[in-house]
This record gives sequence, structure tokens and C-alpha cells, in this order.
Amino acid sequence: MIKNNFIFVYSKEREQFEYFKKPCLAMLGGMAKAGTIPSNMCNTRILCQTARTTVSQCTECGMFFIWHHNILLNFKQKEFYLFLTHIKKYVFQQRSICFPDGEYRLLMHSAAEEISMAFTEEEWEDIKEVLTEAAYLANVYAILKGTP
Repeated sequence: MIKNNFIFVYSKEREQFEYFKKPCLAMLGGMAKAGTIPSNMCNTRILCQTARTTVSQCTECGMFFIWHHNILLNFKQKEFYLFLTHIKKYVFQQRSICFPDGEYRLLMHSAAEEISMAFTEEEWEDIKEVLTEAAYLANVYAILKGTP
């Protein structure tokens, strides 16, 4: 069953549904024939990378992947640019709170109420810079490919 951007598959061994990220459209035909779900479903290229953060993009479907420590965020093209615009408005000194370890971190809430992400000031500036550079390079690739 496919719902939103996930494929739900019933596992007889675990007696429960498991979900997998929906593959890009270019791979759906091959998956249907083979009846399998590949572990690496997108052919990605790295747009920008630092010691903490990597941003890559699927060359087929355009999906963006943001890897930051143990966090992986996936965005469609439009959502990525909206996310970037949104986070650029955050000012660390205005939105950070002191954590129990005494360090200030900016909290960013996710679509799921129960999940928030926390960034130190250095991490916050790093992720904004990496996302901005990735957006520029993605625009260059789009121009070279001939798509807006």
C-alpha cells in the first residue's frame, strides 16, 4: 500500500506493517517487475558537505536529502526551498533555550508535535550555510538541465 511518500509492506516475520520511503518515479517500473524494494532508492549527488552536514539531491526525482548528525530530512524541491526560507528567519539569540547541560540550543519543531530538533549556535549557522550553498548549486544544475 502506498500512502503519502511511504510504501507500507506487511512483514509476516514481525507480524506488523513496515514502511519504506517511496522511491523516485524512475525506479517504480523496475521495482514492480522485481517485486523488491531497493535499499538505496535514489541516485543522489552531493550538493554541499561539511564535517556535520551533507545535502544531496536525487538526479531523477529531485528529492533533497539533508543529513545532519543522526537526523535525515527529506524534501521535495518546493518543500526544500520553503524550508530554507523558513529557517533563515530564525535568529539563534531569540529562539534558543538553555538545556540541562548548560548549553543554549535553538529548538526547531517538526510536523510531528512530539519531535523537535535542537541545534547549538555553531550547528545552526553551519546548517543554514550548507543549505544555502546546496540551493545555489541545485539551481545551477537545474539551469544546465534546462528546467526552471
